[in-house]
Amino acid sequence: MQHLRYRLEEALQRQQRYSVSHSSSSQLAQSSWDQHVLPDDLVAIDAPLEELLEQLAEAEGQPKQLRVISVVGFSGLGKTILARELYNSEIGKQFEERARVSGTHGDPGELLSEILRQLNKPDLVTSNVNQLSADLCNFLNNKRYFIVIDGMRSDQWSIVKPAFPRDVSSRIVVTTKIQSVANTCSSTHGYIHKMRRLDEKHSKQLFLRNACPGEYSDYLQPDSAAILNKCDDQPLALTTVAHFMQKKSWPTGQDCEDVCNKARFYDLQSGDDTLDRMHQVLTHDYASLPSHALKACFLYFAMFPSDHPVRAKKIKSQWIAEGFLQPTNLCNDPAAENFEKLMNQNIIQPINVSINTKVKTCKTYGMMHEFITLKSLCENFITLFDGGDSSNLTMPVAFLSIITVLQIWCESSATSTRLTTLQKAIQEFIHDEKDASNDPRSFSLYFDGCSEDFLKDLKAPCYLRSLKLQGRLLELPGFVTALRRLRELHLQSTKMTADLLTALTNLTHLQYLKLIADELEEIHINNKGLPRLLGLCFVLQRPTFPKVEEGALPFLKSLQLLCKDMNGLCGIQIKGFTRLSEIMLDCRVTDGTKANWVRAAKEHPNRPIVVLKRAIPPKVDHDGDSTAAGETENEIVDRSVLSEEQVQETHTQMPHDETDSAFNNMGQQVICAALTGSSIANNGRVAS
Repeated sequence: MQHLRYRLEEALQRQQRYSVSHSSSSQLAQSSWDQHVLPDDLVAIDAPLEELLEQLAEAEGQPKQLRVISVVGFSGLGKTILARELYNSEIGKQFEERARVSGTHGDPGELLSEILRQLNKPDLVTSNVNQLSADLCNFLNNKRYFIVIDGMRSDQWSIVKPAFPRDVSSRIVVTTKIQSVANTCSSTHGYIHKMRRLDEKHSKQLFLRNACPGEYSDYLQPDSAAILNKCDDQPLALTTVAHFMQKKSWPTGQDCEDVCNKARFYDLQSGDDTLDRMHQVLTHDYASLPSHALKACFLYFAMFPSDHPVRAKKIKSQWIAEGFLQPTNLCNDPAAENFEKLMNQNIIQPINVSINTKVKTCKTYGMMHEFITLKSLCENFITLFDGGDSSNLTMPVAFLSIITVLQIWCESSATSTRLTTLQKAIQEFIHDEKDASNDPRSFSLYFDGCSEDFLKDLKAPCYLRSLKLQGRLLELPGFVTALRRLRELHLQSTKMTADLLTALTNLTHLQYLKLIADELEEIHINNKGLPRLLGLCFVLQRPTFPKVEEGALPFLKSLQLLCKDMNGLCGIQIKGFTRLSEIMLDCRVTDGTKANWVRAAKEHPNRPIVVLKRAIPPKVDHDGDSTAAGETENEIVDRSVLSEEQVQETHTQMPHDETDSAFNNMGQQVICAALTGSSIANNGRVAS
């Protein structure tokens, strides 16, 4: 009973801490509406304002009819201010009847009453929505009117729509954060304007304009890159944090640099009304999500790095794996349904969209990510360790024993203390239990510029199904050869020594091997090395391929030789690869080299297909796939045997992206962390 009472008290405290009442929501919206931002203080508003003024104006030859202009986007992008500037414009003042009201309260009757009051209609005693709608319609009949409704809710438009005559050249501007509301309001002869974030130049301009007093405009400013990155180009976040920094005596204050480099702004917000106001906006947006399941799905974004895209397919798989959602007779794919709901709320934004409008990658906004991270910590969804320092490595509670994928980025400024902490975490993750489980456990480490010495202390017994190391590898870490039943290995280093490569041949259970380097030192793969290898991929700047003895790699199915400077067969004899079904080349090799490989494939008993890989510029993406390692991301377009007369280029995946690969960890528990000298921040479980 004492334990239950304690949990009840905790739940009550959380409710008091995060609950958002209807009154507070209304007051919040009203305060946001009344916030006085002078036109001279606005940045980057000219282009969207000009675009919407064209829609507001009555163009010659257009039919005389109502047009609803919807301005849609996440909170803090400037929808209210843009609508205000439209209302106060010269074109906006030309309408016969005008009103500007808030719709955030969600009461259609109150909305109609407020419009009537602003139109100087005598006070009405009725609260009947139908009567109010009829009165407003009669009043506006045969008049050109301009109405701005700020913060339209999803359940309002269908009710208030009959109040607005449609056969007069009038305009209604609706601001909303919900995409479906914008679509509904502007479905007939309407226009939808999607709010965009500021560019880097205007973000810095807005921040400094609000943070730096005029007399210090020529003062050498502290580095604001960290702050701008956290604010994610959102005007509300930029101005709010700028006002906070002004309190810190920007740019001359002694602690300005420290505040700029704070890992998380939620460490700063407590007790400060400037940041508390922004916290209320974020709380309101989170609380407005319509279900507990949707809130849980959204909190899951806190497990990913804030400034890197998250793959939609992966996070949906994680929701199902975590048990947040369950298929029902009414909904076979609840993950897709909840993902669409979050997109509809504009609380996450698409980053990469396919040609069929399907979202491939997405992310939440910077300050919203800060908020859900704080909420996840308070709800014990994630926790911090390494001496309780909140700037250190973040991990989900008790997850090291049940996660299946661990991905870590380690920067050159990482301190020895934090590397020791990291080494202990890795050791715990790869530890092989006495029961000898065969779970699909995968570990990826990116340590460019950071010494690999801390890997030398990792020891047996250890187990991984797949391992990915990117950094300066002078030798193969001892734990790699000690790993029980390692199936996949991906190494990337500037140069790979003969000792390192020779050690790889001792991995008797390895099925897939990928090596990325400028060059390889000369080695021979004997007929006993890598006896179970199915896929072998080289990505090289110089064609220094190893020599393979006859009879070696008897089970090899896929051979990928990706080097643009490869000339001919480079001494590689494929006849001994009796099960070979695919050969992949860089599309930039000479036509003679392509013809040689086509001829060699034709002479092979299996007639393996020869596929060309077209290089795609690498993208910045740290959600755990190959792009994060500076590689190219590829997609299969076509697979066919190349003839000597015709060469067909294709985009294709690496061996570790095949269906049976451990690098394709759909629905598995993943942890990701970034390690720097000042912090190990940007935690996240990444669904691979």
